[in-house]
Amino acid sequence: MRAGVVTVWDRGSVSRRAFVAGSTVGVGGLAGAGGLAGVARGAVAETPFADGTADAGLVYFDTFFTGATVDEKIAAMNAWHLSQAGNAPTPAVLFDAKQYPFSTPIKLFSGMALLGGKSAPAREYSRATVLNWTGGAGSSMFVFPGEQPSQGYPSDNSPRDVTVAWIQMQGGGSTHCITKNDPSNSTHTGKVLWMSNFHGCGFKNFATVWWGWGDGTSISGPTHVQGCTDTPFFLAGSENSIFGTDAFSFMDSFLAAWATAGKPFIRSRMEKSSIGHVMITARQTASHLSVEGGGNLLVSGTCFDAQNADPVHGSALRISGGDGIVVQNVSFKGAMNAPASAPGGTAANRGWAHVTGGSQITFGGNLFSRKGTAATAATPLVYVGSGVAVGQVKWGFNTYGNYAGANAVLQQAAANRLVVTTDPLLTVTTAV
Repeated sequence: MRAGVVTVWDRGSVSRRAFVAGSTVGVGGLAGAGGLAGVARGAVAETPFADGTADAGLVYFDTFFTGATVDEKIAAMNAWHLSQAGNAPTPAVLFDAKQYPFSTPIKLFSGMALLGGKSAPAREYSRATVLNWTGGAGSSMFVFPGEQPSQGYPSDNSPRDVTVAWIQMQGGGSTHCITKNDPSNSTHTGKVLWMSNFHGCGFKNFATVWWGWGDGTSISGPTHVQGCTDTPFFLAGSENSIFGTDAFSFMDSFLAAWATAGKPFIRSRMEKSSIGHVMITARQTASHLSVEGGGNLLVSGTCFDAQNADPVHGSALRISGGDGIVVQNVSFKGAMNAPASAPGGTAANRGWAHVTGGSQITFGGNLFSRKGTAATAATPLVYVGSGVAVGQVKWGFNTYGNYAGANAVLQQAAANRLVVTTDPLLTVTTAV
């Protein structure tokens, strides 16, 4: 490598370019912006490349923002993003491949983009850049600032067009990645993530990752969620893609307290949204997904999984509300091992999917495997409660592994709740 040249990977074009270190092209307009006392003008990454081209897309966190500590630099970054007002072309902030411990919250200003470094040995469930949140119990790494200068829409000062990519966010068990807002009982004003994206990120050791609302927001790329002490995601809003089809993601928690807490990994009240390619490894009293409201929800390509040595006691999927829910191409494995030991006991865990509410619910193309569970062939794959109206759950063609020729079973609490495609290897029973 030549002296004074820093090699950088451009992920978008998968090409390698070289930044000329120390160049300050394109920063002339920054000094006049308000609140920029914490900006070091000589550290802008919007420099000419060695090939003579220019890129105004990056600033380096370590050198662009002044401060003796990470917290001071975070405060300077917040002031800078505020000054950009979500209207000026805002370069992305590039972090180095290292740990950044801090307790000053990052404010979710419109247009903010944070990118992680990649200079690290190959690894599995981690990222080279780690934002390590050290705030106190109940605090959050990302907060809604309640102000978005010069933004006409959304008018409630919710942030839009926020990007976080290739960064691992790490908390302390009783802290949150994004401020926790319960979408079932709190107001969304100023707290909706609009048209935002978390790509290829890691979320580790928080209580929750994201409870709240999104509009056009996506979690994409190879994502990992580990060690959370509460349900990581409880989401409402619309047009969201939570774990897309562009990569495979993973969720797990090895904590003994989580295995006995009786909570799902994902709760949804979303509209016109999808939950996609993520393998969720649940254990003991944990479950995978709870759909509690919303509508026009597509759950597709998800893996509701469990280790053979540590299966799920009860149901993998619970549906208690929502109008228009499609569950397709989903893998079910390792559930219904000991329903009596699950939250609510046998009465609340009557099938691999336990449906007590909602309407226009369709199951098709799913794969059920009895590997790694004591569930018998007679254990219902779906149970539909009496609170569901006639004909509201539709069962298409699905596959049933490890049944050794025995019929799979569906169960309803009252007649005609289920509409079932004829299948000679399927038995429908009615039992209160």
